Amino acid sequence: MFVFLNLIPREGTPPLTDGMSANDEIAHLRRQLAKLNRRVMSIELENLQRQQYEKIACALSVGYIVWKTLLWLRSSS
Repeated sequence: MFVFLNLIPREGTPPLTDGMSANDEIAHLRRQLAKLNRRVMSIELENLQRQQYEKIACALSVGYIVWKTLLWLRSSS
């Protein structure tokens, strides 16, 4: 029921040198930002699925407890 993140090998951080031009740095930062955005979206989706599962599990648990309480009250009277 849970979706686990696929662990994909990440590209390494380039060394800190003055060899990268400003355009290369901007392109690299945009790629990193896109990757981070995908990770955040994946985590948010997983969180929504977990919340839905917890709502259903909680509702079923409360329903079961109420049902057992009613049966117990009916049998004890």
